[in-house]
Amino acid sequence: MYCFCKSYFLTYASGGYVFSDGVQHCNPWVQMYLLTNALVYAVPILISACNYVAKVVLRYMAKLEKRHYVPYVTYSMAINVMAISFLNLGVMVLLVNISIKQYIPIPILQGNYTEFTVEWYRLVGSSIVVQIILLTVTTHLTNLVFLFITWTKRCWNRSCRCDKRKTKCLS
Repeated sequence: MYCFCKSYFLTYASGGYVFSDGVQHCNPWVQMYLLTNALVYAVPILISACNYVAKVVLRYMAKLEKRHYVPYVTYSMAINVMAISFLNLGVMVLLVNISIKQYIPIPILQGNYTEFTVEWYRLVGSSIVVQIILLTVTTHLTNLVFLFITWTKRCWNRSCRCDKRKTKCLS
């Protein structure tokens, strides 16, 4: 059933095939297939967005720590971002998806998986891989965005000229 419904869906973008018994058996499968694939990509994108916002906030918070040297500020930013990324990527994904079969009033440790099965690797593992790829790309894109903002501010300050002596600053 899986192979037929998948090939029919990929060919016709529909699960509306009517079998000889008059029932469309592929419709529930297509809905589950689309939901599963949407979760594989939606969760990492959401976590990446949280990591990006946390990275911006932590960069400004590192400046508020009033470190005396630039390398110390950079080190503080790197440690803060690493901690948030690790918590979002590793700990939260595992806490939400693992099940200990005990009732807890908060929605952690109440997942669908008690062990690492093929289904776990297909859903949670692939989500983690996509998240790692996004984390790798967004880290560098964030640095490029901050570089572009700095360059734009400098250009605005110099009235879009290349002369370093021409500036709107008083000193």
